[in-house]
Amino acid sequence: MIVDIIFYGGIIAFMLWYIIDFFNDVTGVTERRQKDEWISKAREREQNLDYTKSAELYDLAGETAQAGRVRRKMYDERKVDQTVVHGKVVHGNYVDDRDTIVKDSVINRSNLGPSSPKMQELKDLAEMKKEGLISDEEFEKMKKKIIG
Repeated sequence: MIVDIIFYGGIIAFMLWYIIDFFNDVTGVTERRQKDEWISKAREREQNLDYTKSAELYDLAGETAQAGRVRRKMYDERKVDQTVVHGKVVHGNYVDDRDTIVKDSVINRSNLGPSSPKMQELKDLAEMKKEGLISDEEFEKMKKKIIG
């Protein structure tokens, strides 16, 4: 009787071990598939320039080196994001041309046209500076006075 209990207990223990081992294999395969899916999605997001989501997916997959590479790429592109183009500052899709607007408004308020008397005074002033008759500081003061 005890021998039978030990025998059947051994069979039951073996069957339980076999079932648990089978589920561990299935779980491992499922985890590997999930990791591969995250990596695939991360690559796709990176190609579409969605670096934030790409880095998150690499982290989920346990690929911290890849996540770090993507974050470095994000950082490097942000440094280049602010570029000056012909007196205008470009922030991604936004163009900051406030300097141009301010200059235009100063010119409009001072009535400086190509044939205005103020324009002629500025030309004469520039000529005096070029010939060394006035200093840079005097030129700036007189220019401000003319423009108003």
